[in-house]
Amino acid sequence: MDQDNTEINEQDSCNLCGGCCEKRGPIIYFDDEHFIEMGKIPLKNIYTVREGEPFFDSKTATVQFTKTDIIRIKTKERSDINVCLFLNEDNKCEIFQSRPSECRAFKCWDTRQYDMVSNSDDYLTREHILSKVEGLWDFVKEHQEKCSYSRVSEATEVLKGLIDREKTKEQQNAIDTLNEIYLFDKHVREIIKEKVNIDPEIIEFLFGKELGEILYYFNLEVKEKDGKYYFSQIKI
Repeated sequence: MDQDNTEINEQDSCNLCGGCCEKRGPIIYFDDEHFIEMGKIPLKNIYTVREGEPFFDSKTATVQFTKTDIIRIKTKERSDINVCLFLNEDNKCEIFQSRPSECRAFKCWDTRQYDMVSNSDDYLTREHILSKVEGLWDFVKEHQEKCSYSRVSEATEVLKGLIDREKTKEQQNAIDTLNEIYLFDKHVREIIKEKVNIDPEIIEFLFGKELGEILYYFNLEVKEKDGKYYFSQIKI
């Protein structure tokens, strides 16, 4: 073998490139719960990918659906890319001593430990955190049930190939269901902002992304006209 043509990876420590902190924030696993409880990772800095929520899986290049709640650290935009909220301008982690287990396991020069963590399904969920707060988990659970992505998926499946002037009764029922889900999602978020003594910055942790942001994955978009909401299919 020609030694001059052999590529050898001699890296054995972090070089602060920031690559591991790009695109999206790390998942919070059950082992990381104490960082939440201690306030090292505040609720306002995390968000929930709700059970059944569609997401683009870069490994398979397909849309997949989450099987349970997944909690992630939020991101921020920097130089036209998304990076973890806690990555500073020097490519250093602002919560390094309290970073989640996924971050602790990640070593770009040796992915074995990270592969073990990322293949785990021992996710920390909203119920783990909120069941300790009287009444709050019941409120969030009601939202999850009424605005479940399984209901959205069933309704959008009925609407495939819909021609607006020839709605069947089944299709009209599906539209009514989407309206009900969309309006309840908006209503709950407005209550939190206006009437409940809860920091509005934790809304994405409590209820996940707004439904209007996720409908794209169901090939739908919502538009408002004269105080009413209309759903239309996206041409792809």
